Amino acid sequence: MFGHTSGTDGPGGRTTRTTAALRVADALYEAALDPARWPAALATLAGELGAAASLLRRGSGHRGRGGVLDTFGFEPAAALACGTVEVGSDPLCAAAERHAGEPVMTGVEVAVEAVAASEFGRLVLERAGLAHALGAAYRAAPDIFFSLWFFRPPGTPFGPADAQTLAAWLPHVARAVAIQGRLAVAEQARAVSSAAFDLLAVGAVMVDEGAHPITINRLAERILAGGDGLRVERGMLCAECPEATARLHAAIRDTAHEAAVAGRTRSTGLRVARKARERPLDAIVVSLARQSGSTEVAGAAAIVFISDPERTPITPERLLRDLYGLTPAETRLALSLSHGRSLTAAAAHVGVTRNTAHTQLAAIFGKTGTATQTELVRLLHRGPAAIRPYEDSSELLAPVDPKSIRRRRRWPRRGPWLGSRGRREGP
Repeated sequence: MFGHTSGTDGPGGRTTRTTAALRVADALYEAALDPARWPAALATLAGELGAAASLLRRGSGHRGRGGVLDTFGFEPAAALACGTVEVGSDPLCAAAERHAGEPVMTGVEVAVEAVAASEFGRLVLERAGLAHALGAAYRAAPDIFFSLWFFRPPGTPFGPADAQTLAAWLPHVARAVAIQGRLAVAEQARAVSSAAFDLLAVGAVMVDEGAHPITINRLAERILAGGDGLRVERGMLCAECPEATARLHAAIRDTAHEAAVAGRTRSTGLRVARKARERPLDAIVVSLARQSGSTEVAGAAAIVFISDPERTPITPERLLRDLYGLTPAETRLALSLSHGRSLTAAAAHVGVTRNTAHTQLAAIFGKTGTATQTELVRLLHRGPAAIRPYEDSSELLAPVDPKSIRRRRRWPRRGPWLGSRGRREGP
């Protein structure tokens, strides 16, 4: 039985009890799914018990680390005081702990006078004109406990029937509190995952089997907002032309379906042409394997990683200094080289001679454990450049006009870096 109602056990009594049970159940599970509904739930429960106010505490570990989840019927000052009271010195909490899982009442398990003289009685109950209490402490999960309290004015004590009603409610309140706790943990995990998603140095779009975006990281949002190559159209991730869109959707569908059916991760690479820029986007579709034990094909998903070859990552200098102990000058040169520049071009870019750059490069090699520029660039792209420590951490290179490119000799005929025989010296 969910609740208790005194009176006859005829058809009318059963109807009354059933209606009350439904009201309480609806209120509790609505609050479990939406924490903003807890005051309404507490009001419903208080109404069923004829209580003027109610209080719900929740915490993890033990009661000493509990906090007020919500209240009903208290003025703002009294409600605020509920959270400031030292739980360990509260006679109500002490009585509830001695009778864990069972209702306790003033006048039975704890004296009304003891409660009135306590910090909780003086700061909360006296301000609200209340004296009598009924409540219980209950463990909703191994790491979650709660205590639920109801209060009445002087001269209106709670009785055994009220305690029986509360006892019937406790398992359902426990489920509601546990559900809310699990949802809160899931929401926190989702928020952390979303934040980590945004730190990737490539665009990433999580999609379902029908190419409908589920989550889009910030860099992907910037790429898609450009509308060149990939975009979201009619709620689906689409390419520049129908043929390319069909290939993209087929790749998503096939990879996601294989993961859902066979439990294997699969990936497919696509190059997506653009109108405004010469170099296409690189798209890699990676399936997300189904969860262990799941037999559902529905809900299959994949991630589309988008790399723009004309967007170069910006790695904060501080990261390289922290990782490899580089000097500021060495850091600037390493970053310039990581953008694909030759040593000569990188030296000009940071404003030093090539001889100075050559010396700095030798020091960089020693500190990073690399031996060639190719090794160094690979190291930087594999490590610091793989994350985006802040939102705007990439720059879009200006489009190159093919007509402006002129043939150049591989090496200039003269220069301070050429040997006596005209051969290039050093890296």
